[in-house]
Amino acid sequence: MLKMLWTGEYDAHWHAYFEENFTLTRAGMNFAKHMFTQVFTDAQEDQDTLAELLQGQDLYLVGYDKVTDALLDRCPDVKLMLCVRDGPEENIDIDACTRHGIPVLFSGGRCAHAVAEFNLLYMLLMARPVLPIWEIMREQGWTKENHNDLNDIDAFATELFRKTLVIIGMGRNGVCLAQKAAALGMRVCGVDPYADPARMRALGVELMSLEQALPQADYVTLLARVTPETEGMFGQAQIDLLKPSCAVINSGRAKLADTDAIFRALETGRIRMAAMDIFDVEPLGQKA
Repeated sequence: MLKMLWTGEYDAHWHAYFEENFTLTRAGMNFAKHMFTQVFTDAQEDQDTLAELLQGQDLYLVGYDKVTDALLDRCPDVKLMLCVRDGPEENIDIDACTRHGIPVLFSGGRCAHAVAEFNLLYMLLMARPVLPIWEIMREQGWTKENHNDLNDIDAFATELFRKTLVIIGMGRNGVCLAQKAAALGMRVCGVDPYADPARMRALGVELMSLEQALPQADYVTLLARVTPETEGMFGQAQIDLLKPSCAVINSGRAKLADTDAIFRALETGRIRMAAMDIFDVEPLGQKA
């Protein structure tokens, strides 16, 4: 029976399947049933631990652990790598795997609907000030004293209908979001030099350059891959092109944007709102 090391997160029902078909070793992220319990980074001690775990393993089911050329040199038994991510190149040296004759399979489109729905949730919450009103209602109820405050907050409410959404990165996640946004009556502009124009037209997406799209945006979301071309692509110069009523979303990668520039834009009122679920340092680690 083939041996498999499993350090990536996956649904629990797969555990029984893997145990039936492989001699299974669990470690890393799900070892203690908590995400980010342990991620094997490129630090020497982590790579040493991972190399030891991979001895004699035929398959490696990996999530966020760092797989380098040096690591593969130490793990001659690995024949196949299965990555639970849509973007395996972010932590796996694909060229090194090719040199070692190790195919890398990955979960293309695994999070497309989740990412799209998450972006829609962000936009809905920024369009309708549910959270601040909810907090007041929970703490104070609806009283004569706070009636005007509630009305003032609600005065900023708007609709997504007929608003312009600019999606930077028209891969699987971007396409899925475009379809859902169009269903709400939004106008969708796509920024991606590699997108197929015919496919975008069929989806109702207007392809534009970043400079053309940003001044028209009511919402901007960053969903591009991190590459030498895209790293730092959204900074002060791009923010200066936005309308003050625009809202910015980064649910892609921290390296796509200058986070400090976004915070400054919020503080000065240069943009209306921002929503992010990324951090410049990930994982955050434990608070002191």
